[in-house]
Amino acid sequence: MIQVKNREYIRILKFGIVGGSGIFVNEGLLWFFTEIMGFFYLLSGLIAVEASILSNFLFNDVWTFSDRRNGSFMNRMLKFNFARGIIILINVGILWALTSLGVNYLIANLIGIITATIFTYASSLKWVWK
Repeated sequence: MIQVKNREYIRILKFGIVGGSGIFVNEGLLWFFTEIMGFFYLLSGLIAVEASILSNFLFNDVWTFSDRRNGSFMNRMLKFNFARGIIILINVGILWALTSLGVNYLIANLIGIITATIFTYASSLKWVWK
Protein backbone atom coordinates (compact mmCIF):
# COMPACT_ATOMS: atom_id res chain seq x y z
CA MET A 1 0.00 0.00 0.00
CA ILE A 2 2.77 2.46 0.93
CA GLN A 3 4.69 1.48 -2.20
CA VAL A 4 1.64 2.32 -4.37
CA LYS A 5 1.29 5.72 -2.69
CA ASN A 6 4.99 6.43 -3.21
CA ARG A 7 4.64 5.47 -6.87
CA GLU A 8 1.78 7.95 -7.26
CA TYR A 9 3.76 10.72 -5.56
CA ILE A 10 6.61 10.04 -7.95
CA ARG A 11 4.14 10.08 -10.86
CA ILE A 12 2.79 13.48 -9.72
CA LEU A 13 6.36 14.79 -9.48
CA LYS A 14 7.16 13.51 -12.97
CA PHE A 15 3.94 15.03 -14.30
CA GLY A 16 4.96 18.35 -12.75
CA ILE A 17 8.41 18.21 -14.31
CA VAL A 18 6.92 17.45 -17.72
CA GLY A 19 4.41 20.26 -17.21
CA GLY A 20 7.27 22.61 -16.35
CA SER A 21 8.98 21.74 -19.61
CA GLY A 22 5.67 22.39 -21.36
CA ILE A 23 5.58 25.87 -19.86
CA PHE A 24 8.94 26.62 -21.48
CA VAL A 25 7.73 25.23 -24.81
CA ASN A 26 4.48 27.19 -24.61
CA GLU A 27 5.94 30.51 -23.46
CA GLY A 28 8.94 30.22 -25.79
CA LEU A 29 6.84 29.53 -28.87
CA LEU A 30 4.30 32.20 -27.93
CA TRP A 31 7.12 34.75 -27.72
CA PHE A 32 8.83 33.46 -30.89
CA PHE A 33 5.75 33.48 -33.10
CA THR A 34 4.55 36.84 -31.75
CA GLU A 35 7.83 38.78 -31.57
CA ILE A 36 10.01 37.15 -34.24
CA MET A 37 7.46 35.88 -36.77
CA GLY A 38 5.01 38.76 -36.27
CA PHE A 39 1.92 36.59 -35.75
CA PHE A 40 -1.11 37.94 -33.88
CA TYR A 41 -0.64 36.89 -30.24
CA LEU A 42 -3.80 34.75 -30.12
CA LEU A 43 -2.71 32.75 -33.18
CA SER A 44 0.73 32.39 -31.58
CA GLY A 45 -1.04 31.25 -28.42
CA LEU A 46 -2.96 28.52 -30.24
CA ILE A 47 0.21 27.23 -31.91
CA ALA A 48 2.15 27.37 -28.64
CA VAL A 49 -0.53 25.53 -26.66
CA GLU A 50 -0.80 22.75 -29.24
CA ALA A 51 2.98 22.35 -29.42
CA SER A 52 3.20 22.12 -25.63
CA ILE A 53 0.33 19.59 -25.58
CA LEU A 54 2.20 17.37 -28.05
CA SER A 55 5.54 17.67 -26.24
CA ASN A 56 3.87 16.97 -22.88
CA PHE A 57 2.15 13.92 -24.34
CA LEU A 58 5.43 12.50 -25.63
CA PHE A 59 7.27 13.01 -22.32
CA ASN A 60 4.35 11.72 -20.24
CA ASP A 61 3.86 8.68 -22.47
CA VAL A 62 7.54 7.73 -22.32
CA TRP A 63 8.28 8.68 -18.72
CA THR A 64 5.38 9.53 -16.40
CA PHE A 65 2.81 6.95 -17.48
CA SER A 66 5.02 4.36 -19.21
CA ASP A 67 3.61 1.65 -16.92
CA ARG A 68 -0.01 2.51 -17.79
CA ARG A 69 0.04 2.52 -21.59
CA ASN A 70 -3.04 0.85 -23.08
CA GLY A 71 -3.93 0.80 -26.74
CA SER A 72 -1.97 2.31 -29.57
CA PHE A 73 0.32 5.32 -29.40
CA MET A 74 -2.01 7.20 -31.78
CA ASN A 75 -5.07 6.39 -29.66
CA ARG A 76 -3.37 7.68 -26.50
CA MET A 77 -2.15 10.80 -28.31
CA LEU A 78 -5.61 11.57 -29.68
CA LYS A 79 -7.20 11.05 -26.25
CA PHE A 80 -4.58 13.30 -24.66
CA ASN A 81 -5.09 15.99 -27.29
CA PHE A 82 -8.89 15.72 -27.06
CA ALA A 83 -8.75 16.01 -23.27
CA ARG A 84 -6.62 19.13 -23.73
CA GLY A 85 -9.22 20.73 -26.00
CA ILE A 86 -10.67 22.33 -22.90
CA ILE A 87 -7.17 23.44 -21.94
CA ILE A 88 -6.81 25.28 -25.22
CA LEU A 89 -10.07 27.11 -24.51
CA ILE A 90 -9.06 27.92 -20.93
CA ASN A 91 -5.52 28.95 -21.83
CA VAL A 92 -6.31 31.09 -24.86
CA GLY A 93 -9.47 32.46 -23.21
CA ILE A 94 -7.50 33.67 -20.20
CA LEU A 95 -4.78 34.97 -22.54
CA TRP A 96 -7.38 37.03 -24.42
CA ALA A 97 -9.25 38.21 -21.30
CA LEU A 98 -6.19 39.33 -19.37
CA THR A 99 -4.48 41.00 -22.32
CA SER A 100 -7.76 42.87 -22.91
CA LEU A 101 -7.32 44.21 -19.38
CA GLY A 102 -3.76 45.34 -20.16
CA VAL A 103 -1.80 42.38 -18.75
CA ASN A 104 1.34 41.46 -20.74
CA TYR A 105 0.57 38.53 -23.06
CA LEU A 106 3.35 36.32 -21.63
CA ILE A 107 2.12 36.82 -18.05
CA ALA A 108 -1.51 36.29 -19.12
CA ASN A 109 -0.49 33.06 -20.86
CA LEU A 110 1.35 31.82 -17.77
CA ILE A 111 -1.75 32.44 -15.65
CA GLY A 112 -3.78 30.45 -18.19
CA ILE A 113 -1.33 27.57 -18.00
CA ILE A 114 -1.42 27.49 -14.21
CA THR A 115 -5.22 27.61 -14.15
CA ALA A 116 -5.51 24.54 -16.39
CA THR A 117 -2.92 22.35 -14.63
CA ILE A 118 -5.25 20.44 -12.26
CA PHE A 119 -7.57 19.42 -15.07
CA THR A 120 -4.65 18.11 -17.11
CA TYR A 121 -3.46 15.74 -14.38
CA ALA A 122 -6.95 14.46 -13.58
CA SER A 123 -7.78 13.75 -17.24
CA SER A 124 -4.41 12.08 -17.78
CA LEU A 125 -4.79 9.79 -14.79
CA LYS A 126 -8.46 8.94 -15.22
CA TRP A 127 -8.81 8.75 -19.00
CA VAL A 128 -5.68 8.78 -21.16
CA TRP A 129 -3.54 6.39 -19.10
CA LYS A 130 -6.21 4.73 -16.94
